[in-house]
Amino acid sequence: MDRMNRSRFSDRPKRLARRFEREKFDTLVMPATMVCLPVAVVVILVASAFYVVAGSFPRELVGLGLAVLIIPAVLRFFRVIRGHYCDSLNEP
Repeated sequence: MDRMNRSRFSDRPKRLARRFEREKFDTLVMPATMVCLPVAVVVILVASAFYVVAGSFPRELVGLGLAVLIIPAVLRFFRVIRGHYCDSLNEP
């Protein structure tokens, strides 16, 4: 029994569908989530500046910044679970 038959993507239609999904994530979803990183940093910096100037800490703003910061990590974890980084997806 070869390695391909024991893989979780041994079914060719499933492998091709998952490869298509991986390509769409690479071209559409992940670049859009990478916009979240600088936005989150700016929101957290604005909250910090507000704390320095006004003396009160805007928890809602920091919460929003942290939530936006977590989005790329959650989607990366989703990709790991879906098998987008699995070497057997590259099989013919």
